Amino acid sequence: MTELTLGLDLGSRAVKAALFDPGRRRVAAAVVRDGTPDKAADADALLRDILATAECAQSDIRRIVATGYGRGQAAFADEVTTEISCHAAGIAALHPEVRTVIDIGGQDSKAIVLADGGRVRDFAMNDRCAAGSGRFLEVAARILGTDVEGLSGLAEGAAAESEVSSMCVVFAESEVIGMLARGFRRGDIAAGIIRSIARRVAGLAERIGVRPPVAFTGGVALNRAMVAALGRELRERLVIPADPRLTGALGAALLAARKIGLPAGLSDPEIAAVIGAPPCSGAGPTAVSQDAASSCCGESAPAACRTEDGSCGGESESEPRSAYLHRVRALDRFDRMFGNALEYARAAKAAGRKIVSMFCEFTPRELVLAAGAVPVSACGGSYETALAAERDLPAGLCPLIKSSYGFALEKASPFFELSDLVVAETTCDGKKKMFELLGGFKPMAVLELPQKPDDESGFRHWLSELAGLRRRLEDLTGAEITDERLREAIRLMNRERALRRKIARLAGRGLTGREVLAAKNVISGIPEDLKAYEDILAEAAAAEPDLPTRPRILMTGVPMPYGAEKVIDIIEEAGATVVAQENCTGLKPLTEDVSEEGDPLEAIARKYFHLPCSCMTPNTGRLNLVDDLIREFKPDGIVDLVWQSCLTYDVESEVLKRHLERRHGLPALKIVTDYSPSDVPQLRLRVEAFLSMLDR
Repeated sequence: MTELTLGLDLGSRAVKAALFDPGRRRVAAAVVRDGTPDKAADADALLRDILATAECAQSDIRRIVATGYGRGQAAFADEVTTEISCHAAGIAALHPEVRTVIDIGGQDSKAIVLADGGRVRDFAMNDRCAAGSGRFLEVAARILGTDVEGLSGLAEGAAAESEVSSMCVVFAESEVIGMLARGFRRGDIAAGIIRSIARRVAGLAERIGVRPPVAFTGGVALNRAMVAALGRELRERLVIPADPRLTGALGAALLAARKIGLPAGLSDPEIAAVIGAPPCSGAGPTAVSQDAASSCCGESAPAACRTEDGSCGGESESEPRSAYLHRVRALDRFDRMFGNALEYARAAKAAGRKIVSMFCEFTPRELVLAAGAVPVSACGGSYETALAAERDLPAGLCPLIKSSYGFALEKASPFFELSDLVVAETTCDGKKKMFELLGGFKPMAVLELPQKPDDESGFRHWLSELAGLRRRLEDLTGAEITDERLREAIRLMNRERALRRKIARLAGRGLTGREVLAAKNVISGIPEDLKAYEDILAEAAAAEPDLPTRPRILMTGVPMPYGAEKVIDIIEEAGATVVAQENCTGLKPLTEDVSEEGDPLEAIARKYFHLPCSCMTPNTGRLNLVDDLIREFKPDGIVDLVWQSCLTYDVESEVLKRHLERRHGLPALKIVTDYSPSDVPQLRLRVEAFLSMLDR
């Protein structure tokens, strides 16, 4: 007697069915059809179609499991379950090497991290609205006079990306209509919409830590432009099943078999195969038996399954290739920086170590490491969390402050949720008052900064502040911070700084400025990172330098935390190379090491007291650092970046401008912006005009 199991995926836009034969460990038939508002009728139609396709009777089906948006409407189903479990089970059968699944459905998007055996380890969903979903794409396509497939074609032919700042369907519709009225090209708008969705979905995935290889499932994975955009945002080569729409239905059928004790895996030849051939065109159901299915990497594989270089996203590799295709392969580790750091932090927490978050380079990581704790940078670079923070904070506040607070408010940062202590550095008034609100989420240790860098009494106060932090960390961890443990931590951080200084000198000589910015971790002292730094240096020695025609830019100003790299991206996309970064996320904290002689706490205090932050007055140290960088890197021009409402850097920008004119005669461009993508076209125009003025 034939024993089959059936999986139904009743999605909001399409409905799918997969019939599984546990005895042969194969998919007997699969069906995809457009959905209707009546999910009960959809379920009945799917059942009729799958029985007709497989030429079997309903009595041959031992168990039916339904999933998806309308799963509760399948009255004949034996069980309902979530899409999370089904997509995990489906991908685990098709591509057991995958560790992260991204599913963009009609109404929501999901990121799922898998453990060995396809078990769900963690997940995140965006189900508050249609942003980042297939519905968003449909609305955008309609406004542009096409369908979702046509939207992909428009985007692929775009000359540029017109940024769409709103991710709300209602507001984005008005914004796109306005862009069309102002003469924006349809293809450029389509490319901007797709990148905006990809960026949002990638941010969702980063919350739980992306572990490669990464699979992309759901109907939106058939959109070639979205596959390319999401791959770039995640910096991963995506694994795409030949018909990604069927992944959830297959998983439901496999879970049904597992529930009744039948074999719940595909045979080896079918693991490399697909559960449905390329989707048929035209109306009506798509019914494909497994016998007719072709390999994902075969000649008939759909274009969505292939990557930009023409190779198949499903082919097996020992190490998935970065979508950025670095000339220096060792940089791939930092494409997955957040995932690596989160895995490290969770393991440390499980081992009993404390997690300490900080918002500024003034907090000595040496103290945290010497206490046996894990130091984590908590600076926010997310536009979405900056917007969320406006529920409590003024809209006109610095975006870095808003974003950092928004991560706590939205519980969007797993690092902050893991934190046992937050160090609050008093670098500006906005941060000081924000920290008072942040204290409602986590225990705080306020670190008061003196503001006169040449004042010895100010240094003594700073030394006493660090001594207080030392005691607070000892109380937190129960470990004594001895001088020897401090010296050990000093040696570790000096090694890390030395390696990163050398990497910084590779901009234009094997690395881009953006790659230099990315070659760091939010957690310091991870052994695998130190090894990766050494590998980067070794591999870059053989890389070809940039063409001498590319303008050389020195960036100065505010830090660029992860997610807030839009200005450096614009500069390098315009044809220049950012050869040096004076910012706090660049060379500023790396130029001076901690002395390994004398009293270790005083040596640490001296190094950090010398940081030339704009909160210091007078801040001659920053001007001296800029002089040194100009002499070493020989830039053709300066770009000074200021986040809106960062008053200290905004005012100091005039001091820097006068110094550059008097001392160096170099042209400078001041950019004041926030995290919003809405001004990218304007910034791109300004940067391109500035580069055209440089004397090459």
